[in-house]
Amino acid sequence: PRLYYVTTGLDSDKAFATWSAVLFPLFEPRPWTRSKNLPTGSANGAILGDIVIAKVSFGPQAFVRDAQRIASTPDHILLHLYMSGGFNGVISGEQVSIGPGKVAVIDLAHEVRTRAFASNTLSLIVPRSMLGGPIPGTLKPRLDARRNELLIAHMRSLQERSTQIGEDEVARTVSDTTDFLRRLLWQPDLASRNSQDADDDLLSLAE
Repeated sequence: PRLYYVTTGLDSDKAFATWSAVLFPLFEPRPWTRSKNLPTGSANGAILGDIVIAKVSFGPQAFVRDAQRIASTPDHILLHLYMSGGFNGVISGEQVSIGPGKVAVIDLAHEVRTRAFASNTLSLIVPRSMLGGPIPGTLKPRLDARRNELLIAHMRSLQERSTQIGEDEVARTVSDTTDFLRRLLWQPDLASRNSQDADDDLLSLAE
């Protein structure tokens, strides 16, 4: 199935209501404190079994995930590639700044409080259980440069292929993606390892 939500052309109240409904399982969008404009955005992607891959664009706004939303929505990991724009704030239990070319690793078991610039992004949303159930607090909000590049390549490939994946290919695609993510996210920081070990890990993940 495809997902497609666009708020362009809607009046501000309806656009905000639509955008809020799209984001409800994840965040509450709020205006920047210095802006009177209601936040809006768009999402275009695919639902592949229990995972979602989507291009997401939005204007300047704040994103909040509080304890009440955590308790009432599914437990997922959001991998959020910023192709342009970025944000400052708290994700995965840490204060962080994310800019273009970086993937934010957002553990949705934690509260989120960020202020985002106008951004074009690529989102991959995966249930925690499909990644081996990582304990909240064990995922860092950013990856080292090598793993960041590998994850970007995988996400872009998945998004490009998503329109052509048949129903009989979904299970294998999801399995391949979650296996890749488990190996990528649980690798020790490649920058801290010796060159041969790091190269071996990169070759394994890139296969």
